[in-house]
Amino acid sequence: MGWAHLFVGPASDPEFGKLAGAHHIFVVPTLSVLQTICATRYDAGLADDPRLKPYLTPSASAAMKRSFGMAAKISCEGADQAVRQLKTAHVPFSRVPTRAIQVPRKAPAFTASWNCWCAPD
Repeated sequence: MGWAHLFVGPASDPEFGKLAGAHHIFVVPTLSVLQTICATRYDAGLADDPRLKPYLTPSASAAMKRSFGMAAKISCEGADQAVRQLKTAHVPFSRVPTRAIQVPRKAPAFTASWNCWCAPD
């Protein structure tokens, strides 16, 4: 059993990681989507990274630079906290891209962990 999509907001419940670990679930955090909702510039910066840019189609690059356009500023700190809690509780979580982009085999290795590249250790 698993949990798809972490949450946005300024904080994660301090017991979230322990609860997930106690129930032996896995988590697919979808951080790249959450960062778009929170209107952070991580994806836009990644789209312009000269090491990745040659491998992105124009539509994939444009998608990485868009946001959901939320009326109010939303924090993703709660999701970042949740990832740290899950890691501490040894809960398995996905590190795969959540956006559908076609990356050739010769693409840099860091693209494989795109979904969690911005999650603090």
